[in-house]
Amino acid sequence: MRFLSYLPLVGSLFFAAASCSADLAIRDYTREERLLQFYNAMAKLGTCVVYNALPQDRNYPDDPDKLDGGIPCKIWCKAQGHKGEAVACGTDLLHPPSGKEYPKDDFENEWTPGKCHCDDKIEPVITAIIEPVFEGLAKLDTIICGVLLQSISEAISIGFAAVPGAGQAVTAARVATRVAVESAKTLAENALDQDYFFDGWVQLACGFEKIDLNYEDTFNELVNAPDSVGKSSGCKRTDKKCRKLDPKPDRVRIKRAGPRKKTTTKKADPPKTTTTKKIESSTSTKKVDPPVTTTTKQSTTVSSTTTTTTTTTTRASATAVNCESCRSSSAKNVARDARWGFMFVPRAAGVDSCVLDTSTGCEVSGLKTRDGLLSERSLTKADPSVTINGQTYYIDTGKHKPCAEAQKDSGIDKYYFLEGDAKCGGGMTFGPEKDTGKKRFQNDHVYEKQTLARFFQWLGDGDVKSIKLSTKPKPSWVAEVLLEEKGARVFRLKQQTSTPLLGIPAAGATLDDVMAYAIARSDPLNERANGGGIPLARTVQNFALVEAKVNEHKGTFFREAKPVGIEDTSPGAANQARDWVRNHAGVFHYLRYTHGTTSKKEDVWNKWMRVSNWVDMVLHEFDQQYTWGSHPDEPQRAPEADGTVKPPSLRAFYAHWIDGYLGRIETNAQTWATDAKDRFEKAFGSEAKNSPAAKDWEEKAFGKNGFALRSKMQFPRPLGTVSPSSYGAYGNPDMTLDRNGKPVAVGAPASL
Repeated sequence: MRFLSYLPLVGSLFFAAASCSADLAIRDYTREERLLQFYNAMAKLGTCVVYNALPQDRNYPDDPDKLDGGIPCKIWCKAQGHKGEAVACGTDLLHPPSGKEYPKDDFENEWTPGKCHCDDKIEPVITAIIEPVFEGLAKLDTIICGVLLQSISEAISIGFAAVPGAGQAVTAARVATRVAVESAKTLAENALDQDYFFDGWVQLACGFEKIDLNYEDTFNELVNAPDSVGKSSGCKRTDKKCRKLDPKPDRVRIKRAGPRKKTTTKKADPPKTTTTKKIESSTSTKKVDPPVTTTTKQSTTVSSTTTTTTTTTTRASATAVNCESCRSSSAKNVARDARWGFMFVPRAAGVDSCVLDTSTGCEVSGLKTRDGLLSERSLTKADPSVTINGQTYYIDTGKHKPCAEAQKDSGIDKYYFLEGDAKCGGGMTFGPEKDTGKKRFQNDHVYEKQTLARFFQWLGDGDVKSIKLSTKPKPSWVAEVLLEEKGARVFRLKQQTSTPLLGIPAAGATLDDVMAYAIARSDPLNERANGGGIPLARTVQNFALVEAKVNEHKGTFFREAKPVGIEDTSPGAANQARDWVRNHAGVFHYLRYTHGTTSKKEDVWNKWMRVSNWVDMVLHEFDQQYTWGSHPDEPQRAPEADGTVKPPSLRAFYAHWIDGYLGRIETNAQTWATDAKDRFEKAFGSEAKNSPAAKDWEEKAFGKNGFALRSKMQFPRPLGTVSPSSYGAYGNPDMTLDRNGKPVAVGAPASL
């Protein structure tokens, strides 16, 4: 629970009350008189009011800042004869007693009772605890302040291990991360919490007007960082009431049975890794990313790096970041030095919550990142990985710009966001920066990178059950022929000299590399492996800047995960639940967003279809180049009814899978919509009987044409030329374009 943005006094027990006069300027006499009467009643008891919600989330017409729980203390202390202005409120009741609920004021705001402390009681606490602890913290200069918050966010999302390097940006970021970890651990050992760290140290020292981080989760990540990054400076309190911190060793990686050979030759990239290749085969040379713990059984797993995880509000808890830190010797030398010129070694891929582009996104109207200070790492990398046949491979999906940098890119469409607020807000809209307010955004790939990994996962899962006349390949064929970088059986697509031009380099390229050429990316051709791929001007068009919470839930749906239900059903949580409904439903409104014939912007789903049809076209090329019958473990196809035998087709497998994949996402979302309606009406339906605004919102969400109805939870269906896929996912002539943007006619895929 975060109280107020002032220097706290004793951990979670105290917070500094705002300096606010009890002489209220009365605009609405009845309303403000009721509030003052409430505070006067609390003052008689020496009780202050600790509001459970942040100011912006409190119920008070027009001006939630009027709700100042420190006013009773000012009244009480003055009545007790104290002349000093300083007052404080302390409480250790962070949860109500069993079977009890938090009390509420006249405006339905939950609050926790606290005990008032006057100036003569505060000074000894500051002298004995606050001053000695803060004197032991590092001093923050201008350079460190400039990179501190971004460094903290990146360290948490990609790992705390520092990468050797030179330059002001690298050095400042490394120092800032160490200082943040040391200071957080020092405060924790001295029984001081996250409010001291952000409001009492960072904010006061650096002069930030606003810190858009989840205080509690961020503080806990810093405290639990490996001791090799930073340690506490020890117990500083004069009363010695400190708490012992457990040692935090570097995370140890699990070794896989069998020898590990150095075989990396492919250029790599930054954090949150992923590039396509096997990290542990004696014949693999595409070890461009950090090693990942894998199993030895013949199974398939996929890890995604979608930018969809935590929210930035302090009330919501973020998804735990539980990825390993790549500090093993095998990762340090090859993967780190040869490939990543970044501030940090990324944590090992393989866990959905490892997100490079931090889930907090960027605030459009907030402070822009400095153009030079962090330019050495303006592009980030987060490749999806897939484990097949006991080996882990990374699909090279290139680099992308973090949100703050994507804002400056004229090639990226921006901004997609939900109109209004939780109580009265409307649907998805597209607008300029000036209309976005304080909303946060993320740089969305639209066609999720994890989609490619999920396709290979399905293709190589070892299921030998027939699909019509076809049988999927064995895992060994998918691993050694399609995904391996170098080996006895690896197949490389050849460079074309005529249409369709796929951008394949002269040396050829593996299938997954070419499939990923169309994924939204911001790295220019001269920084890609052998210069292969689609020009930057075209790949950057596949991005979109969308509101962060919507993008986070998009990642959940595309992982085929079940969204978390409404957790807080208390009366004061109605707006939070409304936001929860809007942000989930907003995923499909965003993907269906159309700009109209007069706009130069393209519809969002066109970005998705363009990438999917590229994948379809590449698989069509594979079917033409590959010599079917070369290996016994490749896909098989039974004879037709007339006895003729047609060759297998990877393109047909993709067509079958992608339609089923999108259909399952829709079904999952429609189940969510039904559950969301039932849960919301059960928890907050009574409010609509007494509040016209609440009734109007329910009608907007669940009425005849409601935005959260089952029928609205579906992907677009393409207009114009009919595609064999109802989603326009393949064989769509309007969206099948080669590397130069020229249409390519590949027709419909063969039947399985």
